[in-house]
Amino acid sequence: RIHSSTSLPYPTPPISQRGDGGKREDGGEEIDRESSLATIEEPSSGKSSTSCCASLSFSWLPIALQLGDSALPTGGFAHSCGLEAAFQLGVVKRGDEEALVTFVEASAHTHASLYAPFAKAAHESCSSNDDDERLSTLDAGLESLLDTHGPARLASRRQGAAIVRVAESLLEGSHQIKAEHGAVAFGALAARLGLPAMAASVVFAHSATRDAFSAAVRLNIVGPLRAIALQASVLEKQARHLALVHDSLDFEAAATTSPLVDAVHSAHNLLEMRLFQS
Repeated sequence: RIHSSTSLPYPTPPISQRGDGGKREDGGEEIDRESSLATIEEPSSGKSSTSCCASLSFSWLPIALQLGDSALPTGGFAHSCGLEAAFQLGVVKRGDEEALVTFVEASAHTHASLYAPFAKAAHESCSSNDDDERLSTLDAGLESLLDTHGPARLASRRQGAAIVRVAESLLEGSHQIKAEHGAVAFGALAARLGLPAMAASVVFAHSATRDAFSAAVRLNIVGPLRAIALQASVLEKQARHLALVHDSLDFEAAATTSPLVDAVHSAHNLLEMRLFQS
């Protein structure tokens, strides 16, 4: 159990490399960063105990942060998730935060019910080393669902190609992934990098919501500081929803949940002037 009295100063060299015997200036004990996070010494008793959080290995955390990093070249910022069309059609107006949040939340729910099941299935396939044929099946299934939605299909395939290029850089030759759609490619890459399924789903959902609010800022619907606050509120709801439905996500039952978002997004190619690809 991690006590509040246990300090984790950062940065600090490992105990083995220090000459002070692992003591802090205030007399407390330092924690060896090279030891496992699973077991932490309790200063009061000298015994070790394990909490549900500390029992996990956090070796996957850097991977989660990297896959969720806005600097990762996956092409997400080239797409507005339908927000540009909604803005030009008057569904979302400049300064209308309520309409913006409503639209992004609806888009997030569609993302969770349509794309997340394919990402989860791809993750399971690569985790069980039954990936090539399975990934092809998943690609075909998502392709059929997006067949009548040109902008969404284009965005999904372009992001899939970008994620495959990222995989070529991160993975060794024998572990390359073969996928066409973004959700399938992301799930496969996350599994190959050792990211747990739930963590992969959270990162996948976070990236989509982040991209939508980034588009809102570039469209001048809201300012960047306000967008951060609105994004935090949407992500909190999204995380709770994902925690409830993650285990039941099934790509065979994948479907959109917001016809309005789909209808508006489908009109993107009809816009005379466009900042985003979709």
